[in-house]
Amino acid sequence: STVAVDVNAFWENLTGVGWYLYRILQELRDRDDVRIRLYGPTMFVDPHDPQSVIALPEGRAVELVRWVVPDDLLLSRGLLIRILRRLEPWLVALAGDEVLFAPNFVLPDKFRRARGRLVMTIHDRAVRCFPWTLSEGTLEALEGHLERSIERATAIITVSETVREELIEAGEADEERIT
Repeated sequence: STVAVDVNAFWENLTGVGWYLYRILQELRDRDDVRIRLYGPTMFVDPHDPQSVIALPEGRAVELVRWVVPDDLLLSRGLLIRILRRLEPWLVALAGDEVLFAPNFVLPDKFRRARGRLVMTIHDRAVRCFPWTLSEGTLEALEGHLERSIERATAIITVSETVREELIEAGEADEERIT
């Protein structure tokens, strides 16, 4: 089976989510029964784009989905990259990954057209209980996409029994989908 993994967390200073994801990928990287396809901030990179802050996990099961756009094409590299990046949701959908893994609460935009089963991780309920503790950008992203991601998710991973119970008690997710 193939698993599309959102690894955007590796392009920021690693926090709990980044380390969580890194350790999962370290454990799975040499498996024979899965193909792990890593999707960073973009599939089409310019050599001047920011790099990940940590070396991406490598192994038999791991594939980084990324292409460097050459300079010597009919269109300028910048224009071509902008066009290709707009097509990313369609290209991810065409890849046909069976599972989409969202380790950081919500399904990333580039996965929105993909039809694989969504597995997401909910680390806490700060967006509901302590919204003032979140940055404006994080709060906006979670408020705009968390509910839709939860509805679409085939499976939800919580990092503690407390978060699991809170999700169930708040009626945000069915008990059967939460591990």
